[in-house]
Parts: sequence; structure tokens; C-alpha cells
Amino acid sequence: MAIQFRALAIIAGLTIHGIISSVEALPTTGLLDCLKGAQSSNGSFLNTATSQGYDQDRMNFGPIVDRRPIAIFHPDTVDEVAAAIKCAAMFNATIAPRSGGHSFTGYSLGGSDGALVIDVSRFQQFSLDPKTKIATVGAGMRLGPLYINLWNAGKYLVPGGSCPSVGVGGHALGGGLGPVGRKFGMLLHSIVSLTMVDGQGRVRHINATSEPELFWAMRGAGGGSFGLVTEFQFQAYKAPSKISTLFATYPVDSISPMDQYLKLIHAFGNWSKVAPEDATAVLIVNRDDVELMVTVIGSENKAKEVVNEYYKLAGKPMHTTWDEGSWYETAKLLALFEGGTLEMPLTPSSFYLAGHSLVYREPMSDKEISIISNSIHQALHLDGNTEGNTDGIYPYAMLEAWGGKIDNPASSSVFDHHHGVLYSVQYAFQWFASGNATKPGDQQCSDCLQASAQFGQEMQAAYSSGPVLEAYQNYIEQDIPNALWAYYGAANLPRLQQVKKNADPMNLFSFPHSIPLP
Repeated sequence: MAIQFRALAIIAGLTIHGIISSVEALPTTGLLDCLKGAQSSNGSFLNTATSQGYDQDRMNFGPIVDRRPIAIFHPDTVDEVAAAIKCAAMFNATIAPRSGGHSFTGYSLGGSDGALVIDVSRFQQFSLDPKTKIATVGAGMRLGPLYINLWNAGKYLVPGGSCPSVGVGGHALGGGLGPVGRKFGMLLHSIVSLTMVDGQGRVRHINATSEPELFWAMRGAGGGSFGLVTEFQFQAYKAPSKISTLFATYPVDSISPMDQYLKLIHAFGNWSKVAPEDATAVLIVNRDDVELMVTVIGSENKAKEVVNEYYKLAGKPMHTTWDEGSWYETAKLLALFEGGTLEMPLTPSSFYLAGHSLVYREPMSDKEISIISNSIHQALHLDGNTEGNTDGIYPYAMLEAWGGKIDNPASSSVFDHHHGVLYSVQYAFQWFASGNATKPGDQQCSDCLQASAQFGQEMQAAYSSGPVLEAYQNYIEQDIPNALWAYYGAANLPRLQQVKKNADPMNLFSFPHSIPLP
């Protein structure tokens, strides 16, 4: 019935939104009864539109996207995951895996209304083999608790990001850039094996030997296209004894900021080409200042030598702060910078972000820097939130240095087409609501959404790094042209589609930029 209806709707020329709205009107009792039957443990639970906790459960990080899943299932075991996927297949329901819920576009709630969300937050297992230094990690663990567990297991690390509330699942499958990335690679490069339930409800243990094609595809394109990961095994590393962190601030003339932006951004690109792999850097371009954050493995004196090379190109900042400490102390410091703590990584639901991303193999052009400058400063003229009140609108562009070990992984993956990238650029509008939202879409800033969309379109049109857009899949967005080429590489698509056919022949794991069937 549902399959026939969808086919008729497509023939009739309805939009995707129209299809989903009509499908929602169909009886859903069978799917919900099946999901209730899939619960075999006391820990799992199910939220539906009639559940008291439904609205709170569909609040992702930054509740900007208002999606209404048909159900949100929190399984407690791999068998429950498999049973839920078989229910989805029986009733032709699209599946959205959710680990941390940090997708810019809310894809962890589905690409549109009516998806079945399978949330893996109950998968919190952790262990570390001291002989192999391989950590077994549940796919629902957040980065903050992961870093605590690794440190307590013997002062180990994996090269993930600095935001403690990010879930391991999507972060590792799409990349995983962080403050020691140029030394140890991205988090996906540390994946040794993983356990996944595919679109046919089969539990698959994947590594380079057992399933080489799926292992290749999952690392870089595995975020929701082939199945649902319940567990990772990561190669952990003994943490360096010292890491030094610099926070530097360059003030910007708000009347004529362009010259300063040009100097600082070009300096960052040229410096990133020659910086040692022990150094990882981020440049954050704001309206009133530009912030440089550099982490260097080693002492403060060593770090100052590294940073002085940037100063030679950009000039010295007005204000600097240095911190030297262990990896764990550095992770705690950076978590605070991100607005959370390792122990309590979840952040309030008053933070909203509408963002985009591109990656560059050479420093961006003057035209692109001009677009950044104009877009950031036009926020001064926005009326703000037309559906509520905000505590401020903050446009920015953030450049993150790549290179080093990111270009030299131990085994091949779909992510390899990004090798040789100089830096990625995340550019966005963010705002803070006057109070915590009670459901997604509360206190929306329509002016911010419009300005962010224009920002994205202008940057994409001016892209100078090659004939085809290239972007970082962990900052996935809905409105980027040729998305599959941008995120995964045109040459990889036929191979990825064959992996898709094997793992998910019914295309249950589907969203606007998922890997399609052949």
C-alpha cells in the first residue's frame, strides 16, 4: 500500500514534502506494534508523536530543523537494532541513525518528516586492550566521556574533535577533525573495525580483511547510507606528555575590515602549507575580531617558535593566552571553549546554527574573502528573530588546517579523495534564543536563515579551488550543488553504489545526500 502510494505520488509530480505529509496520513499502527515487539530488554524505549517525551526527544544539537519522525526508537542491544530495521523494511519506512544529533541539516532526524529514528545513545560500552591499544567504543558515546575513559585507561587518546557533546558515530564515519589531527589523522583513520546492522537486518563485523569494500566505504561515506553502526574499535595512541595551546586575538576595524581579513586569512593558508604536523590550527573570522587557536604537541617554548612563523606573515596579535598541560587538560580546556565540559557534554537547546562548508587545496581568493567580510558585516542590519527574541546574532567563518597525517592513512578509504586539502572553511550564522526551546523550530531566526543561505550561494559561486565544489561531509548541508561529488568524489560514486546495493538494497537508509542505489 505504502509503496504503491509513493509511486503514484511521484507520478503525480508531488514534492517530497507532499509525499511525506500524505504518507503520514496512512495507518502506522503496524509499524509501531512491530517496534514494540522488537523491544526485548528493559532498557530500550520508544517515543511516538503521542508520547510525552516526543518533542524533547527530537531536539537535536541546535534545534533549527523541525522534523517529525514517525517514531524514535532507543534500542539497548544489537538484536533490537536488527529487529527494528526488519520492521522498517516490512513497512517501507526510511531509517535515520542518530548518535549525537549534530547534523547541520537535522539528517539524524531524517531528511524529511516520517522517518524512523534509531538512536544509539544507549550503546555506551568501553574497553581498552593494553597490548594492542585498541579501544572498543559504543557508537552512542559522546566525545567528552570517550576522552575521559581513554585517559583513565592509561592516558590514551584518539584524534577526535574538541566539542564534547558530539556523538562518536557520525563524527568517526564522516571524518573527525580535531586538535591533534595533523599528528594522528582524523578519527576515521583510527577505525580498526566496526559492528554494523545493514539494511537487511544482518549484523556485520567489518574490517579491512573481512569486508574490504564495506570497510572502505564506511570510513568517509558511512554516516547513514549503508546501515547503523553499534560499535567501533579504534586504534588508540599514548598521549603526549605536553600539549601547548595558544589563543590569540586580532582586532578588526568594523568600518573597513577587508584589509585585515585579507592579511590574516592569506597568512593562515600560507603558514598551514609549511607548519609542522605537531601543530593544528583554527582561524575564526568574526565581525569585530579574528581569533587564532593553535595546539602544538610539545612545550610552550616549542609552540612559540611554531606560532612565530605565522606572526611573520600576519603580524602580532593584540592579545595572547598560552596554556601548557597534558592532553587531558587540553581536552578539558577546549571543551570549555566549545561551551561544555567533558563530564557534562550536553549543551542547552538555546543554540542555533545555519552553516555551510567548503574545502580548499590552495588559499582562497580575494573575492571569497570579500564575500566573507560582506556577509559577516551585513548581520549588523538584520532585524533579528522574526518569530521570537534572540540574545544576539553571530556570523563567522572558521578555517581548520588539514594536512599532516590526514594525508597519510594506514589504509585506503573513500575519504582519500580529500587528500591534499589545505584547509576547510565552515561559514555560518549562529544565534542564541532568549530561553531554552521546548521543541525544534522554537524561536527561529528567519532573517538568519535567509542571510546564511545567501552566504552559502555566493561562496559556492565564487569557489576557486577547482572546477567542482569540494566539501567536508561532517558539515553536510542540504543546498550544495552536486553534493555527492562534493562530499565523496565523482570517481568513487559507482563503487559506493555497489556497496549500497549489497548492504541496503531496499534503500531504507536514505536522506537527501545519501548514497543512492545503482
